[in-house]
Amino acid sequence: MKEATRVFVSYRREDTRHVAGRLADRLDEHFHVFMDIDTIEPGMDFTETIRNAVTECDVFVAVIGNQWTKTLDEAGQRRLDDPNDWVTAETAAALQRGVPVIPVLVDGARMPTRNELPEALAGLASRQAVPLRHESFTSDASRLVGAIERRSPSAAHAQPDTAQLAAWDAQANQAAIEGRWADAVDALEKIKAVDGSYADVARKLQIARQQRRITELQAEIRAQAGAGNWAAVATAGTELAGLDPAKADPDGLVSRAREAVGDSRRRQLAGLFDKALQAEAAGRWNEAADTLQQISALDPGNADIARRLAAVRARLGGGVPPNLTGQPPGSPNVPGAGWGAPAVGGDGGAGGFPAAPPGGYPPAGPTGFMAMPPPKKKRSPVPVIIAAAAAAVVAIVVIAVVFYDPGPGRVLPTPSTTTEVRTPVIETPTPTPTDIFTPSAKTELLSHIPVEIRDTCDDYTSDDKVLSVDLVVAVKCSPTGTGVPKNVWYFNYTDAAAMKKAFDGFVKGTYKSGDCTKDQQTLTTETTEGGKKLPGGILKCYKGKGTQDTTFAWTHDFLHILTFSDDPDLTFPQMKKWWGNAGPYRKA
Repeated sequence: MKEATRVFVSYRREDTRHVAGRLADRLDEHFHVFMDIDTIEPGMDFTETIRNAVTECDVFVAVIGNQWTKTLDEAGQRRLDDPNDWVTAETAAALQRGVPVIPVLVDGARMPTRNELPEALAGLASRQAVPLRHESFTSDASRLVGAIERRSPSAAHAQPDTAQLAAWDAQANQAAIEGRWADAVDALEKIKAVDGSYADVARKLQIARQQRRITELQAEIRAQAGAGNWAAVATAGTELAGLDPAKADPDGLVSRAREAVGDSRRRQLAGLFDKALQAEAAGRWNEAADTLQQISALDPGNADIARRLAAVRARLGGGVPPNLTGQPPGSPNVPGAGWGAPAVGGDGGAGGFPAAPPGGYPPAGPTGFMAMPPPKKKRSPVPVIIAAAAAAVVAIVVIAVVFYDPGPGRVLPTPSTTTEVRTPVIETPTPTPTDIFTPSAKTELLSHIPVEIRDTCDDYTSDDKVLSVDLVVAVKCSPTGTGVPKNVWYFNYTDAAAMKKAFDGFVKGTYKSGDCTKDQQTLTTETTEGGKKLPGGILKCYKGKGTQDTTFAWTHDFLHILTFSDDPDLTFPQMKKWWGNAGPYRKA
């Protein structure tokens, strides 16, 4: 016998028509189901009928496929952004009414994020979804039936049955032991719907839901990897790491996905950069500006691109391009200075331009305007001899820098006055002969640092052997304002093990558990991002030896970032107050 529960099934025909029909047939065995055309009598007003059905339903089921957020109208605009689109209007009405809304994710579709949804549908992002897969349709549909039953009006008036509650509790415990977290959630939700105060059902349900989501994400990662959807794998991996860092990389697929996404992004940037160079060389300044703007949007932290874009825009405006060659104002333009003229002939990229180096774009160095390629001509051996001599001189200077102790100006980490704790100390860093960090690595690190700090950061090279092992990139920042430390360093390592080794090797001594408002204390940290609390790492606070500066050192286990801050005047409570917003964050 059917329950009196009224269920509205919302779907996009272009996306999930056949699955939605099959699901509605299954739900119709248990509930009164409304599914647009099939349940509208001839002569009825379509608009009014659907509006009334949404208004009167007890549970709203949103069937979401891979094209749910991407379907376009005749004008090429997302249908989801049109308030008159029926799927948008139906879902918005249900959310506004406050009826239970259950997203159903079809065949590996992922839950839309809040950023992907129009404002009227933003609340959908926080709803717990039910997966619906072809290979497990029967069991998945049964889970959905159970979820609807627990949200039906009749469930709200059910009387507790002690024997039944105990049986469900036993089922949940056994399912948890066997790792069947979906079944555990089903049993615990039945208990909660009848008696939310029964035993410790709230705690168990929270754990079971988290473990179920971990299992779902791991399955999604494997499925998306099998389909070659590496961006989706990386996205799922980020969510998984927030739930359980120890399970964040099943079969190494997330690491592989991040490499693939990074390689794809580097190729995209290198291709755009080559296009911009060719446009400049041909005098197509509008095209060059548009292309550089695309690069800037993809890589907003790249100062070289920003300066180059400014120079191109100055040319378009009829002004004098900024002096970006690094030469004093009024000095002659030296051929090859700054970005220099592209090489002609020989190995290189399209159009005679040098191919972008693996892992990086554009070439390091001061930015200037691109000159037109000079005509090819036979080279004289004299410049080659001069260049060889210059290279020998540079080599001698580099050797001298490596083996000679320059005194002040190098990184001088020193132990604490009471323990072997050290603190990074720097006056004016000696410039390194070459930049060992690729722009993409630095950009990635900066993306995790809060904007107000990020804008004060520069490349940093550590002379400390402990900090340098397996280091990917580092920056030193000088925040401005009141209540901020004088110096902040962010070190990004290849993995969590390398970061922990650097942390343990550099920050030594005995620490008491505390809140870091006093000297020699330590605590476990977490970050709040998007309204969710996520694991962070370890924070230790101490006084640096010699300087006696208030110093904080903390890790971010997921991002593999080790951070230091110090200041001679801030107290520990003042540093703690600033530290609360210093990151790093998964998304700054």
